[in-house]
Amino acid sequence: MHPVTGVILAGGRGSRLKGEDKGLVEVSGRPLIEFALQALVPQCGEIIINANRNWLLYEGYGHRVVADTLPGYPGPLAGMLAGLRQARYDPVIFIPCDMPYLPACLVSRMRQTMNAANAGVVIPYDGERTHPVVCLMQRACMDAIESWLAQGRHRVGEWVRSQRHTQADFTDMPSCFRNINRPEDLS
Repeated sequence: MHPVTGVILAGGRGSRLKGEDKGLVEVSGRPLIEFALQALVPQCGEIIINANRNWLLYEGYGHRVVADTLPGYPGPLAGMLAGLRQARYDPVIFIPCDMPYLPACLVSRMRQTMNAANAGVVIPYDGERTHPVVCLMQRACMDAIESWLAQGRHRVGEWVRSQRHTQADFTDMPSCFRNINRPEDLS
């Protein structure tokens, strides 16, 4: 199969973590960005880090860093749009920087699902819920995201449901999608 671009979404405000840059928050002595890179580097032909602050720290990891093109931290969809605009490969896998346990089969399973369903967007289902910020999408989705954001809409799940999408089955590994959102999640 041809390569995939991987985009790590680390451009948020970190409001539930007292404004800390989530990608740089440490878990088990390592910044979350390192877990994200560990998950994606072996699965992708290129990596892009979407960040809106601490650029020099993120650039130190040796991958391209891109900022949102829209002001005011409009959310993950803005990071996805920035990543799609810069991606060399199609499709593009997006992951948030705050999921340190993503599986080594993430990209392959999502690509198989995308190909089988002929879908433009694939999100994982863990047996209890979907995780729309972890998604594989065709670069052709760029215009739809841009239009959605221009309408003042920002919710990733709503946008996904408005697209030709499907769910990849990860019911055999639900704990892989745990994320770090609040200080209590760090313990």
